[in-house]
Amino acid sequence: MKILFVLSVLFCFGQSLAAGQNDFCKKINSKWHSISLVMGDYGGDGHAETRETIICSNLTPTKFQAAYQQASKQLGFDFINEVATEYEDSSMFVSRVKKLREAGAEIVIEDEEYVSGGKVSLSQDEYLAIYLAIIKIGNAKFQYQKIEAKTQIDIGGYGLFSN
Repeated sequence: MKILFVLSVLFCFGQSLAAGQNDFCKKINSKWHSISLVMGDYGGDGHAETRETIICSNLTPTKFQAAYQQASKQLGFDFINEVATEYEDSSMFVSRVKKLREAGAEIVIEDEEYVSGGKVSLSQDEYLAIYLAIIKIGNAKFQYQKIEAKTQIDIGGYGLFSN
């Protein structure tokens, strides 16, 4: 099972909720874009759990993806395809953490002292922070701001997610 970290551009969905988020980004800076970052089982072929984080970014979606590719080449590894790719495996090689820090990433991993098999476990927040640090490595001009939801409204539908 492949767990993907998917980049989707919200403002492509026209008059949906995303339009409001992009308007919010434009209030921060008229040239910023809203981007949805989704981690987890995006394809739904396993546990089907995901977490979405919406950011406002000064990079266009194309430049955002190019920054990731540039950083992957520079670092010599592909974070998305190497870290947290299997069910219940949130680990990352310590050597990869070292490479990120050598490239200038300021990474904080809470349980870093607990190394097993040359790997350290990451939380969802740590994974996201590392991913965003990788974008910064690929494009030093990268800036972002998270959009935090003010209210969550549960609308039911529990039975919709059964096997």
